[in-house]
Amino acid sequence: MKTRKSWYSQSVIYQIDTSLFYDSNGDGCGDIQGITEKLHYIRRLGATAVWITPFYLTPFLDEGYDITDHLQPDPRFGPISAFIEFVEQAKALGLRVIIELVIQHTSSQHPWFQQARCDKNSPYRDYYLWADEPDPNDDPPMFPGVEKSVWSWDDEAKQYYRHMFYHHEPDLNLALPAVIEEIDNIVLFWLKLGVAGFRLDAASHLTKQAGKGDEKEGYWILNHLRQLVESHNPEAIILGEVDVPVKEYRNYFGDGDRLHITLNFWLNKYFYVSLARKSARPLIEALDKMITPPDGCCFANWLRNHDELDLEGIGEADKGRSRRIRRCMFISVASGGGWRRCCRAIFNIWRFPMRYCCRCLVYR
Repeated sequence: MKTRKSWYSQSVIYQIDTSLFYDSNGDGCGDIQGITEKLHYIRRLGATAVWITPFYLTPFLDEGYDITDHLQPDPRFGPISAFIEFVEQAKALGLRVIIELVIQHTSSQHPWFQQARCDKNSPYRDYYLWADEPDPNDDPPMFPGVEKSVWSWDDEAKQYYRHMFYHHEPDLNLALPAVIEEIDNIVLFWLKLGVAGFRLDAASHLTKQAGKGDEKEGYWILNHLRQLVESHNPEAIILGEVDVPVKEYRNYFGDGDRLHITLNFWLNKYFYVSLARKSARPLIEALDKMITPPDGCCFANWLRNHDELDLEGIGEADKGRSRRIRRCMFISVASGGGWRRCCRAIFNIWRFPMRYCCRCLVYR
């Protein structure tokens, strides 16, 4: 007897930038109601799932990834009732909804951080990572052109706090049980409203935080999250943002008990190299080096999403050519009818046999 494949192993996921996709009320900002109004269009493209960027309460200094309340939509995107209606309409059309789970950091305006910096004895103080002196051997900042260090001084707290990304996004202490309990509440809240899964932001960074600086000691958080979502909904999934050397992906799948899906940054960069060289050879060689995910896991392959194109490790000549290819793709999509042509191209590209993969269509 053949076993039934998981819904996500053959899915086509359409990513939507909530703030840019469709403005339903004319205020100049995309919103959840606007996405709902275009669900028929998305379904006709062949998508079977929708992944939307953060819509939570936010100062919006980092495209909504700087969150001040994980349980409340930002008013610019609409009320919670609009989100519930969106999920219900999507389900009626056979579309599953995936939302962002941003737990590596919060906004510096989050009430947790504001209470933590004001009172050293606050229970929220340990929610974040503090130091009297920065660790000189710590990781470099994710955005070295913007941030000089992953540590910034806080005048009110009289200590340094850690931030892997921007200084207005302090890192959470993911080794603290109280923080994990808060995260569990966030996950269960949205599962109860009917989401089909989460895109786990900065997965490789948060495992290191959960391991107190040791990534290998922090993989437990992925096991924990998978057990949590499956205990509430056996079909719910976690899609991880994991940009690591190709052999290290196996650590994020575990034995089929960690992430359900990882974004395939490895294959993505070599797709662009192949376009730049006008040869399939780099893509074929990249495919040959990929690992086989365990049962219940797969890769998500895409051409572009909201992340920066990662071209590390491919050589300077290929980097330059690949960036030019990327710019040309955006120009063609921006021209009349370009998006529909791009969609057809994506389907044709992924028509060749690829086991253990779902596919991503991405709106920009």
